[in-house]
Amino acid sequence: GMKDTIGVGKGTVIFDDFEEADAIFVIGQNPGTNHPRMLEPLREAVKRGAQVICLNPLKERGLERFQNPQMPIEMLSNGSEPTNTAYLRPALGGDMAV
Repeated sequence: GMKDTIGVGKGTVIFDDFEEADAIFVIGQNPGTNHPRMLEPLREAVKRGAQVICLNPLKERGLERFQNPQMPIEMLSNGSEPTNTAYLRPALGGDMAV
């Protein structure tokens, strides 16, 4: 659908954009499952004060919190940090209104 609509069949945002954004909207994506490289930039954006708004009827752990497996301290301490500032879960089918 993206290729027909915007001419490109893949995402049009690069992670460098996350470093500059004041607000990031994650709509209908499951980055913990499909885009795990997106979790660290989301977490860093929240840490620096950006608003990260997630809209997804599926409750996905990666959209709630992230523990970086490449950071031994995090793995040993069982610590994790939020990847959003707001998580909106419409009822199934209710996301069509958005």
